[in-house]
This record gives sequence, structure tokens and C-alpha cells, in this order.
Amino acid sequence: LAARAGKRLAQREKKLAETEDEIAKLQEEADDIVDSLRAVAANEVLTTPSSTGSGQQDPKVVAEKVRQLKDALKPVGEKMDSFNSDCKLMIKTAGPEADTKELD
Repeated sequence: LAARAGKRLAQREKKLAETEDEIAKLQEEADDIVDSLRAVAANEVLTTPSSTGSGQQDPKVVAEKVRQLKDALKPVGEKMDSFNSDCKLMIKTAGPEADTKELD
């Protein structure tokens, strides 16, 4: 009986360590997404004014900035989609004793 309990305890400890590793990986992914968003926000496309000498915005310049912003955000969106999928999988595979209400 004690041997079986010891084996179950070891299995639970292993599962707990695996879960902690998964959470750490998710945290790293979240940090990477935040860093990417900060880099996009600091990009000169957003910080450089696009007005002409008369104060009017040149539509061609604005269109180019929008294209550049869209291109810069595309990889961030892909990272966010992957992150959300990983989080949903973690919630789905959580044990019945895990409270995941706030995460849904």
C-alpha cells in the first residue's frame, strides 16, 4: 500500500513539474508577444507624422504606413493565435480538480 502511494505521489510530482514547465513556457510566449507589441508601437511608422507642409495628410504616405503597420502586426497576430491555442489546450487537459473558470 505504501509503495503504491509512493508511486502515485511520484507520478503527481512529475505531472506537477511538467505543468509548471508548460506555464513557464506560456509566460515566456506572453512576454515575447508583449515585447513584439511594444516594438511595433515604438516603430517610426506610428510615431512619425505623415502630414505635408500644409498640414494635410498625404493619402499615399498614410496608405504606405498602414501597409507597413499591417505587415509588422502579422507575425504578432500569428504568435497570439498560437498562444491562445496553447492556453486552450492547457485548460482542456487540466484535471478535474483544477479551477479554470477564470481562464475560459
